[in-house]
Amino acid sequence: MIRNRFYPLIRAGFLFFLLASLWHWFIHPTAILSDAWVDGINGLLLGVSIGCFLFGMAKSRREQGSPLQG
Repeated sequence: MIRNRFYPLIRAGFLFFLLASLWHWFIHPTAILSDAWVDGINGLLLGVSIGCFLFGMAKSRREQGSPLQG
């Protein structure tokens, strides 16, 4: 059964993924930060989004319960 409600961690994952996707549009490497810092922050945002997705899915499976548990 598909749930209509996303868990807060999955919503946070979408937010961090959106920020990481738009990061290069707002901060250019020549503006304030060097190219290494811009790429590092982008990688950090992507890593946080993946972590939020994984923890949110694990939490949703735990709360939903397994059909084998009875």
